[in-house]
Amino acid sequence: MTDPHAPQPAHGVPAPQNSTPQHPSPPHPGAHTAHPGSPRRTRAGAWILLWVFVGAAVLAAVIAGVLVAVNGANRGPSAGEVAEQYLQHIADGDATAAAALVAPRPQEIEKLDDPSMLTDEVLGAATERIRDVVVDAPADADDAASVTSVDVSFALAGERHDTTLSLARDEESGQWQVRTALTDRFIVTEEDPAFLLGGVETPTVDSGEVLPLALYPAVYPVAAIDDTFYETDIDELVITGAPDGTRKVAVVPNANFSEEVQRQVDAHLDECATQTTWRVDGCPLSAPLDARTVEVEWTVDTYPTVELLLDGEMFVARGGAVRAVYAPADAAEPVTFEGELSTSGTVEVSGSALVVTFE
Repeated sequence: MTDPHAPQPAHGVPAPQNSTPQHPSPPHPGAHTAHPGSPRRTRAGAWILLWVFVGAAVLAAVIAGVLVAVNGANRGPSAGEVAEQYLQHIADGDATAAAALVAPRPQEIEKLDDPSMLTDEVLGAATERIRDVVVDAPADADDAASVTSVDVSFALAGERHDTTLSLARDEESGQWQVRTALTDRFIVTEEDPAFLLGGVETPTVDSGEVLPLALYPAVYPVAAIDDTFYETDIDELVITGAPDGTRKVAVVPNANFSEEVQRQVDAHLDECATQTTWRVDGCPLSAPLDARTVEVEWTVDTYPTVELLLDGEMFVARGGAVRAVYAPADAAEPVTFEGELSTSGTVEVSGSALVVTFE
């Protein structure tokens, strides 16, 4: 309490301060004491920064994984898988699916091989297709930026066949496509007749032209278009996938053709033998000169054998024997003349009939 009787300082003069040192009172238990630059706030900021970095790293990893997955999905099957799918489609007779895996080729190259026989109908009609397919893709096949090679093998016609497929990435999709198709070339020239390959008629070409027909490896049945009078020289065409183009199929007269020509030759000679002149017009019969004025009795003892020439366009018949009996005016008894018998001519197929013309 202030003493009311103590002297007071003059007005405007500061009151004297107590010179005794003042000591702060100790804090009460539980009281919060603020200190400049608190360590607790520093540690909290560090934790926040750490979590930011960790979160960013996790997010980056997730994004990278998604990108890899999307990129892998966009690229699709590996080169080896595409090669295996391609060969399996051929093995299954699915020419359409196989062609879908082949990369488009420039127009000038596309014209080199005629693809008209690369169809489901032709491949599906094969009596044997490739089997036991083995694909040997190198470990770094998919590392290639644009082109890679894959070794493949398969069984066909009792043999094992090895080859290499070239594959290329599609520029837009990044998917692998077959760059070199597994086909063989069957060369068609102006001399080659049309025939049935897997039940489908093969094309023909004009004079001076050549047509390479592309075919998948398989064993194909072949037959003549007109099987009444013709046949192919082979029953099956084996295509191995090696583009050598040396295989040929000939269409030749069959046994029915030869028999029909022989029948018509025999019938013609029988008709000739009914004549009674010493020389029969349009027939290979001629007696000696002393039979010119008398009747002649002709007999075919042995018919000549027909031999076809130029794939049946012409024929010769040789080895026959003929006999003529006549009685000259000054002869005491009939004379018998024996001679060889032969003839020749041309043959033409008209519809379902053979027309034989004798020379």
